[in-house]
Amino acid sequence: MGGFDGEHAGPFLRARLRVDERFRLEVEQARAYGVSHSIFTGRPWSPGEPLFLAEDTDAAVALAEEERDTCPSCGLLKVFCRNPDHQFAFAVTEEQCHASYALAAHRTAVNKDRDAAAVASIRMAPQFLPGFAPDLLAGLDLGDADQ
Repeated sequence: MGGFDGEHAGPFLRARLRVDERFRLEVEQARAYGVSHSIFTGRPWSPGEPLFLAEDTDAAVALAEEERDTCPSCGLLKVFCRNPDHQFAFAVTEEQCHASYALAAHRTAVNKDRDAAAVASIRMAPQFLPGFAPDLLAGLDLGDADQ
């Protein structure tokens, strides 16, 4: 987005964050690591050079604006979910996490006999039963893994 200043690049970068999943993930990961997007994606840096270029700052601000404008209840942008014209435009999808179900069932069964301190201090984690270990490559688009 070279040549834009923050005031004018914002809408374009916000649009890119909405449609370019890779770019959004890169900007989010750069923030998580405390570096600029350009450094995160491989820009060489030497002492005396800026860590954040104007484009990095613009992208970081655009991400902050997108997050600010996201509804904390549904996760959609407020411009969509709070628009009265969209009141009847939504369908609900539901998924069940079977690991969370197992955790909740176990927690319900065992916590009734524990004091509050024990309940608050116990960490539970799901594990696959023997013979049910998943294919760790499932869901990845690896093409022909044998090549």
